[in-house]
Amino acid sequence: MDLDGVQSITGIVFSEDRQKILLIKRRDVPVWVLPGGGIEIDESPEAALLREMEEETGLTVGITRLIALYDKGSFFVKKTLFYECHLLKDLPQKNFDTKNLEVKEARFFSLDNLPRAIPPPYREFIQDAVANLPPQERAITSITLPLIVKTLFSHPVLLLRFLLARLGVPINT
Repeated sequence: MDLDGVQSITGIVFSEDRQKILLIKRRDVPVWVLPGGGIEIDESPEAALLREMEEETGLTVGITRLIALYDKGSFFVKKTLFYECHLLKDLPQKNFDTKNLEVKEARFFSLDNLPRAIPPPYREFIQDAVANLPPQERAITSITLPLIVKTLFSHPVLLLRFLLARLGVPINT
């Protein structure tokens, strides 16, 4: 796998029975996504993932396996590494709290009852994780210009908030 140019990392945490996954609800664009983020200068992708998971969820995790390297499928997609993680400590007994300013909420959802507000490409990522195949290398196919245009008309506020966040001007709620 060619890791040159990898810009972001994403992780998935399954429940012990692999029937639930951890999602976070963003503040800038209030949708449910998998935890992850950017890789800082001189930081390995694995170190970035562990840092982002703790920052966004408050949980300490270890890396179980590499699921995929998603190469840019379009202008709108960053080259991303996707990992499966496991908890290194038990979950808190009550709802766990995130102190991250970017994250409104973090919780586990049943694979049979995922929230509607999961934007692409996260459903694609979840399908790849559930499939439990050897590491894949491929383009992300779920983010296309027609989808972005459709989203612009059906969810203009969410799309505007997403674009502003990409430009470094997040609107946090």
